[in-house]
Amino acid sequence: MQYEEYTEGWTVPIEHDLKHDRQSFNSSGMIPALVLKDKTGTAVTITGTVEWADEAASRIRFTPSATDLVAAKSPYKMHWKVTDLAGKIAYYPQGAPILMTVYAP
Repeated sequence: MQYEEYTEGWTVPIEHDLKHDRQSFNSSGMIPALVLKDKTGTAVTITGTVEWADEAASRIRFTPSATDLVAAKSPYKMHWKVTDLAGKIAYYPQGAPILMTVYAP
């Protein structure tokens, strides 16, 4: 499992390189999304943005708004959701989610 730590109010972009069979892939035209759940397993609606930082290298970016990551709801579990041109869906990481701990400032 991957672990990350942030401070409440974080608004700097968070980026990850997505891999399929341990290789980056061309994600041009694919639709990126973020699946974020709080410590109770409740889905979190974000107000920040999710986009490709580099489509050719499958690098994805989440730019949180100041209220997206709250210490009281931490730890969060995060998966990237990618929908291809045929409507097929993949999640990254494929197994256990990224665990995000958020601390009060």
